[in-house]
Amino acid sequence: MLKNALNFCLVAALSLASAHSAVAAGANGVVSPPQRMPALDLLDAGDDNIGQPGGAIAGTAGTILAFDITTADVATDNRAKLFALSENGEVLHQKAQQGPRWGAWKSNPVVNVLGDIGVTAIRSFSHGPNAFNQPKEYALSSNGTEIYSRTFNEEWYEWGPWVTSTVESLGIPGVTTIRSFDQEGRDAAIGRRLKETVVSGDGRTIYFRFYENQTWGAWYAASVAAQIPGLVAIRSFSQGITPSGLVRQDMLSDDGRTVYFRVFQNGAWGPWHVTPVGNLQVPETP
Repeated sequence: MLKNALNFCLVAALSLASAHSAVAAGANGVVSPPQRMPALDLLDAGDDNIGQPGGAIAGTAGTILAFDITTADVATDNRAKLFALSENGEVLHQKAQQGPRWGAWKSNPVVNVLGDIGVTAIRSFSHGPNAFNQPKEYALSSNGTEIYSRTFNEEWYEWGPWVTSTVESLGIPGVTTIRSFDQEGRDAAIGRRLKETVVSGDGRTIYFRFYENQTWGAWYAASVAAQIPGLVAIRSFSQGITPSGLVRQDMLSDDGRTVYFRVFQNGAWGPWHVTPVGNLQVPETP
């Protein structure tokens, strides 16, 4: 059964933190507008322009289709990663942790990743552990109705074959099409549980559920509009751990031009911050 997060504080619902975690809200419970300021941990200290007013510079993208942060694991050579999907869904850009900072962007056509199953474009991409703590990758079909997934074989140190499942099989009542799918691993912000987060087909609702006691729990729903003033819909949502060890959440705006992000510190989520996608300097896709 789908539990509506209106029964809770919607802000707390999106924080998806443990029951003991505080929420970034004012004394009256109203969420403050996102702050445009240095990015704290968005790209760590490696990109001074992150979080500052501006836009795309020559050769970099002003919009992207999805954005994802990936926690380090054996499949990533124990390095955190960022993924940015091109506007047409055909190129997956990624950058990996280099010590305490991020390295340079590298671009890979989606056909090189999923070509074995005839896929040349996707809607979102995610990387996280499964219930057995094995690294797993997830790609959402371009029409938002199928999820392609594959599991990393640590013994052979290689990825297994892609497996296709339907969005309908997730069991969210009435939901057959979505904008993004994200699976996050056990971290301090979610009580060491697994979490799946789904953005609805219209981008206005975030669905999420937790894996604990060896089973997936019920789905919860949270309205995007209740999280940040003026934000009605989003393209994607992700959560992961940065090179400096902070848990971070990212939401990509409905027009693909802005990333909203916040970090989890000292048992609580900090305020939302905002940066233009242009400042991320993702390579432009021809």
